[in-house]
Amino acid sequence: MGESEDSQPQSEELVLNVTVSQTLDENNEDIANVGLDNAPLKQLNEDSTTVQVKNGSTEPRDWQVELEQLATSEEKLQKAIDIMADSLAQSGNPDFKTFWMARNSCLELFKGNIPPSLRAIQWEKYRELTKEARRLKDIFEEHSAFAVEQINIAIEALEREIDESGVNLEKIPVVQFLHVKAILKDNLSRYCQVQRELDLLNTYATRINALRKELIKTEIRIRQKNKLFQRLSIAGDRVFPRRKELIKEISTLFIEDVDAFIADRLPAAKQNKSLYPYREEVKALQGFAKDLTINTHAFSQARLKLSKYWDSLKEEEKERKKTQSQQKQFYQKNAEAVRQKIAEFNESLKQSKLSIDDAQKQLKEISNFMRTLELGRDELRTLREELNAAQKPVRERVKEEEKKRREQILEKEKEKQKKIKDIKDRITTVRDTLSKEESSALKESLKQLQQEVKELGITNYERSNLQRQLTPIHDAIAEKEEDELLILSDGHTEAYKQLEEVLQSRKERRNEIKELIAKYRKACGSSGLDFEQSMYFNEQLNVEKMRLEKINANISLVESKISELKSKRKKKD
Repeated sequence: MGESEDSQPQSEELVLNVTVSQTLDENNEDIANVGLDNAPLKQLNEDSTTVQVKNGSTEPRDWQVELEQLATSEEKLQKAIDIMADSLAQSGNPDFKTFWMARNSCLELFKGNIPPSLRAIQWEKYRELTKEARRLKDIFEEHSAFAVEQINIAIEALEREIDESGVNLEKIPVVQFLHVKAILKDNLSRYCQVQRELDLLNTYATRINALRKELIKTEIRIRQKNKLFQRLSIAGDRVFPRRKELIKEISTLFIEDVDAFIADRLPAAKQNKSLYPYREEVKALQGFAKDLTINTHAFSQARLKLSKYWDSLKEEEKERKKTQSQQKQFYQKNAEAVRQKIAEFNESLKQSKLSIDDAQKQLKEISNFMRTLELGRDELRTLREELNAAQKPVRERVKEEEKKRREQILEKEKEKQKKIKDIKDRITTVRDTLSKEESSALKESLKQLQQEVKELGITNYERSNLQRQLTPIHDAIAEKEEDELLILSDGHTEAYKQLEEVLQSRKERRNEIKELIAKYRKACGSSGLDFEQSMYFNEQLNVEKMRLEKINANISLVESKISELKSKRKKKD
């Protein structure tokens, strides 16, 4: 058996046990709500790498101690073969270091005094395990190469995005913190701009840290791993310093705004009866602190300041409630005085000792008495309800009396309408007999009707309607008297004088008619009339125009009679 055929080449015999320790910068800011590391990576120290070369000596392991304690070479060889098999068969990644160390021990044991039959069997196992180890090593190297390729692609993509960070920043919409718009309106725009840039930098920082962790877990050669760590460190130097600067700026600005908010709100909050709006503002600021990317110190300071502010408000509210409790006792005492008066009023009303006027007077006195006392809102509402309950029987009595009064008014109205109807019927009867009755009889009837209309308690409108119906009777009487004067003999000595009197009377009536016509025309031209009123005045205007035409004709007739008498006198003379 040639040792050159079965032995592992030196590059394959090299066993590497790499312990990667990532050192973080001591000055790194602790990001409370993001939790990202921005410490630069250190070059992996090859001094921390334990390298074991073939035939090299290291501190013995447990299995090596057990192997030395075995008595015979056959047992030692079997033990070494078993350890080789176990190191490949373990869960997870195979323990190649243990495998190669156990394999070297087997080679030394094969040189010893081993029975040929056992040697042949163990040598076959030894060869199969060596082939399996080489196959697994090739597979893991392929996996490592693929992992390196993927990590390299991810780093290249990250580097491109960092190069184009200005363009990417413009694509991100500006954050709108509407819930604190009224509280931080002076610096709200600056918060939105800084937080938008921080959101982008936080994304880069998260990806850098994720790639670091992935790279630490990936088993690749030290030189490749160092190169990738170096690229991540360069990318981090372009992200973390700017991010740290913005975090410091926004943290300082937020603490200043919290201080200004407390100084501005605290005096007003102590005077306000309700603390609900201020509680909502505190909750809004606490939520806003979680939305921002600020450092732990600023976050803790803001919460501490807001907590102290809220505690002072609660203490103020506690003192206020204590004062309100004392005031409530005072209010209840005053309310009892009012209730005593209401109870006395109810008792008097129940015994029917009060008239409606007296009851209303006492209720007004109780109401005025309530206004002179200091009462709380609840007490005032309760007393008003009790006073309304006490007023209810009085209101019912007032309603009953009002109902009786309306019934009396309706009854009087019915009687009045009956009288008006009787007068209208009598006027109609007189107007139907105008041509048959003498003027003296008509005068008597007209005088009686006018007296009854005058004594009747009616409105001016109703009285005007009745007088309008009496107008034809009045005109008929005047015409009859004038006709009696006109039929006198021409030789009568008083004829001329009587005609002059008739003419004067008719002219006076004509002037009255003209005044009525002018009055109705003015009424018809008014814009404040409804349809019914407009129809009424138009009708009256037409009636008076007819009367004017008739009186003008009568005046012309009298004037012609007077002219005839004048001409006869001249002939006699």
